[in-house]
Amino acid sequence: MAAIGATLPRGEMSASPHLQKYFAQRMRRSTTSLLLWAVLVSGIVLLGGSALGTLTAEHTEVTATAVAETTTSQTSGGRRSRTTEQVPALRVEFEHAGERREDVVVAGDRVVGDRFPVFVDGETGEARLAVPTVATATWVLVAVLTLVAALWAWISFGGVLRTARLRAFDPEAADERFALAVNRITPVKLGKSDFLHVTGVVGASTATAPEHGAGQVVRLSALAEVLPPADRIPARLDVRLVPDGGVVTTAFVRGPGDDGWWTASVVPEDNAQSRRV
Repeated sequence: MAAIGATLPRGEMSASPHLQKYFAQRMRRSTTSLLLWAVLVSGIVLLGGSALGTLTAEHTEVTATAVAETTTSQTSGGRRSRTTEQVPALRVEFEHAGERREDVVVAGDRVVGDRFPVFVDGETGEARLAVPTVATATWVLVAVLTLVAALWAWISFGGVLRTARLRAFDPEAADERFALAVNRITPVKLGKSDFLHVTGVVGASTATAPEHGAGQVVRLSALAEVLPPADRIPARLDVRLVPDGGVVTTAFVRGPGDDGWWTASVVPEDNAQSRRV
């Protein structure tokens, strides 16, 4: 393997087929996440706009007279058991904006000939027995969805920015790096995804974190599709750490040969026995 401080031309790093697959995968994931986020935000805008429209709509109180019996459709029940049925109603007459109008309202305990107040929607002209309100559950739903959207945006846009930082990172100029003597390569299946775990012992190291110091056992983990085949991963690797201050460290990795750089997460093997091979 090349020495820990050896360099490759920048063009060779960017041309690595493994990095091309890795960045294409991140781009697909980010694009899908942002599209779903946009759909969520659109739903929040529609729901919140409808609720605000209900609250801000202008209603005029007028006196109506019941002139005839009829029926009207009324919806009842929850979201999963909602039913629509015909209920007794009254046709009412009233004056609004200087015009004589008619509408239908639920009868309740009212009868033909009764006079009672109704509230007329200034935009639609529809008469209601009470000013419409927005259910508390609707506001709770809007608030929860808004929090979800904010968290989703933070994660999605953070992923886009992280991808940009990784593209701009030059592993040749990395301050923190170490050599890794590989002692185990393990295929792992999580759900529908296939991963490779490459475990080994740290050799010469310039890393500042103790868990990446000489003699420590670490595991490199990544999707198998963005790595070289397991039988082509050499026994010694050159690992360049990406500075990001995150819980999980990302590294650019390479070994001797023509495969170039690939990326992996670096995880300390706290319970593993430190041994050299």
